[in-house]
Amino acid sequence: MEQHSNRPIEVTNVVERDVSSSTLPKVEPWVLFSTVLASSMAFIDTSALNVALPAVQADLQATGTQLLWIVNAYLLMLAALILVGGSLGTD
Repeated sequence: MEQHSNRPIEVTNVVERDVSSSTLPKVEPWVLFSTVLASSMAFIDTSALNVALPAVQADLQATGTQLLWIVNAYLLMLAALILVGGSLGTD
């Protein structure tokens, strides 16, 4: 077993840096707007899916379990498209 000494640790190379507002990145108002818009669209999309579930179940004559598979497939495709859209948006 190792024995540890009870010596205090000395901190020697600490550099204090002044962070002023000029060094921080400037955030444009459109960033907040696009974030709120994307979040709202996701909420509206989920609400529309929940409203359409009875009609989808009646049209496809699906059971509750099959309806869960349909919803999961929809959400999986939505997530994949969000990833693709995000990667295309950064280029």
